Amino acid sequence: MLETLSQSERKFRTLFENHTALKLLIDPETGNIIDANGAASAFYGWSVDELKRMSIFDINTLSPSQIRNEFKKVSNSLNTPFYFIHRLKDGTLCNVEVFSSRVQLDGKELLHSIVHDITERKKAEQRVNLMIRSLERTPVGIVITDADGNAEYGNPKYFEITGFKLDDILGIKPDILHMQSTNPELDAQIWKTISAGKEWKGEFEHPHSDVIKFWAYGAISPVFDFAGKLTNYVIVIEDITEERQLLTDLMDAKTKAQENDRLKTAFLANMSHEIRTPMNGILGFMNLLHDPELTSEVRDEYIKIVQASGNRLLNTINDIIDVSKIESGQVQITSSQTDLDELFKSLHQFFSAEATAQGVLLTIDAMPETGKRSVITDKTKIESVLTNLIKNALKFTSQGSIRMGCRQKGDWLQFFVSDTGTGIPKDKVDKVFERFVQAETENTRNYEGSGLGLSISQSYISLLGGRIWVESTLGKGSDFYFEIPYQPAIVPDSKQPLLNNGQNKLPLFSSCTVLIAEDDEISFKLIDKLLTSRGIKTLRARNGVDAVKLVHDNPEIALVFMDIKMPVMDGFMATRSILRHHPGLPVVALTAYAFPDDKDKALEAGCANYLSKPLRKEFLYDILSSYLQMA
Repeated sequence: MLETLSQSERKFRTLFENHTALKLLIDPETGNIIDANGAASAFYGWSVDELKRMSIFDINTLSPSQIRNEFKKVSNSLNTPFYFIHRLKDGTLCNVEVFSSRVQLDGKELLHSIVHDITERKKAEQRVNLMIRSLERTPVGIVITDADGNAEYGNPKYFEITGFKLDDILGIKPDILHMQSTNPELDAQIWKTISAGKEWKGEFEHPHSDVIKFWAYGAISPVFDFAGKLTNYVIVIEDITEERQLLTDLMDAKTKAQENDRLKTAFLANMSHEIRTPMNGILGFMNLLHDPELTSEVRDEYIKIVQASGNRLLNTINDIIDVSKIESGQVQITSSQTDLDELFKSLHQFFSAEATAQGVLLTIDAMPETGKRSVITDKTKIESVLTNLIKNALKFTSQGSIRMGCRQKGDWLQFFVSDTGTGIPKDKVDKVFERFVQAETENTRNYEGSGLGLSISQSYISLLGGRIWVESTLGKGSDFYFEIPYQPAIVPDSKQPLLNNGQNKLPLFSSCTVLIAEDDEISFKLIDKLLTSRGIKTLRARNGVDAVKLVHDNPEIALVFMDIKMPVMDGFMATRSILRHHPGLPVVALTAYAFPDDKDKALEAGCANYLSKPLRKEFLYDILSSYLQMA
């Protein structure tokens, strides 16, 4: 038996020393290396004799106590692997896999360890783990399929952007590979590309778990093994819905900016034309009026041209100011009692002469029932819109008729202006209310005007809580409508200004004194001429301080025309100072400003009434009739 054991030990040593695997014999009690084979010497760099003089603690990077704990785990078989980092003679550290078992040799229990260098395997595992972590954390969706296109893996980002779960896609072809999409041409292109071993890239609609679809940018790559056989497809997708929308918005903004730039250029060109043309008429015919040989008929004709040019220039300036006020949010709604009968009769009276001169019949066609014609609204805004619509109708109607009126439609009051004029082309019906659209750049414009009236009208009606629209047939005419909420008046508005609409256009007044507080020379001369020609004595103040002093020194002053903008002291301060000492004296504000709060500020300062420049003599005489005694 001893001989058998001896033979067994000799056989073990022979196998131990000559085996190609790295082998060590270790004393578990001391950790000393009892023996090592040639393969171990070659791997570690120490000779066998050197290794025999060393302990495993010199090689293993774990602490001695940790190594002894590992010794306790070793059984009598090689089933359990251990993983360590071993140190080589040159200082290199290597990952090793160790299989150890307990053996009896020379009557002593030793550890028989077989060591495998797994450094490269560990590196490969690290690369795989890194790849897996990268797939798990990448900001794009990734799906890996088999050679037939059936999904085998999807990363978290894919499920996040698609709303699907792993069970929803395993064993199923993704839509982009399914060949059953709504874009067969794209499917064919994809398969043609990837079947040729090439990568496909492009944008497509990707399904979502809640049925909707989103836009994705994708790449599909075929994967081949070392033998060149197709094994997988890798699909990478990125949700680009927001990017596409942003690009669309940017393109729309660019197009709009280019269009706005074109229209603004056209607008400036049109404004230049609309300002310079009447100025040419004013300055040119004013020079001609200096000719002493002009007959009275020719002189009257020239004066009418100057007046018409001035009115045209004033309309253009008013349009520009209105647009400016709308843009800056300065437009406010001031509702008051409005008599629709008076409003339409006034408009009819104002435009009748022009309509008759053109051979056009202007009529008031319909009105609400008697007793329902007094409403609460912003009369100024409604009158402005109707004026714009009637002016447009006259501009584009050379014969036929223009009808205007309003009707009650339930809770709404519907106004209309209809004409039998040129009409509007279908491609422009939806654009006539857009700003600048009518300000064309062509030099063949047939009609004068700023082209802003309808845009301004739409803004006013919108502020009043209504809407405006047009129905038109080219060559037959246009019907413009606008609706505002119907608010019947109950209590008469006692605050309405006492104007007689020019019924007494040239009144004479008993001898009285009026103070004109005006720093502008031309404006003063105009007012002075209008007043003195009616029998009124005038005094002048060039600033607010002088105005206060003149009122104090001249108790016979019966009325003050107060310019708002003056040097030293403005009209508001001057008015307050005057009224503190002369509370019953009527002060009428004069201003060339065009903002809605000017009138409110004037009334708050104590002014009895308000006139805006340029002055119209009929309104000036209406004011005088309200406060001065007639001759």
